[in-house]
Amino acid sequence: MRKTIDTYKIVQPARTLPVSVADAKTHLRVTGSDHDSLISDLIYAAAKQFEKRANQCLSTQRWRAFCEKGYAEIELWKYPITSIDLIQYYNSSNVIATLSTADYFSNVDSGSNGYIARPVVVVVEDVPSTYERDDAFIITFTAGYSIIDKDVKQALLSWVYRKYENPNDAVTERISFFDNVVGDNRSYGL
Repeated sequence: MRKTIDTYKIVQPARTLPVSVADAKTHLRVTGSDHDSLISDLIYAAAKQFEKRANQCLSTQRWRAFCEKGYAEIELWKYPITSIDLIQYYNSSNVIATLSTADYFSNVDSGSNGYIARPVVVVVEDVPSTYERDDAFIITFTAGYSIIDKDVKQALLSWVYRKYENPNDAVTERISFFDNVVGDNRSYGL
């Protein structure tokens, strides 16, 4: 039976912004450094909006996925997943154990051929018995782009521009370039 994971927790947030402050300042035509902190915050907010709505990771970050027991096949719908780092489980004695890398495989491809799987499927060869708990099976993985697509970058910059120029303007219901790019990049499954 295949299980789609729906419980995720970030372990290590992105350490870099998907768009540099310098690029945003150029887009905003800002030359001084007085607003660098604000611009950085706006980039971060735009990236978080994009990531939540598109179910993607724009910068490299580590996540954990949880399920109540082990399954033979597990779907991970964060995108793009670049590596499965560790699989752990609580054994029947409620003690955490680590699954050997020889006991599972996945369709993760680091992009060497231009293909990144969506969803990533982890196949467990011999599913271990687990203790009864919501987080009995834990998959730690790395996800995120090393370079984002140009349309995504422009969408983030347009969001930053809108919030920088009109800080009191609520995000409206109108369809915007940002919304269209989010829709085009949405990773379904959750």
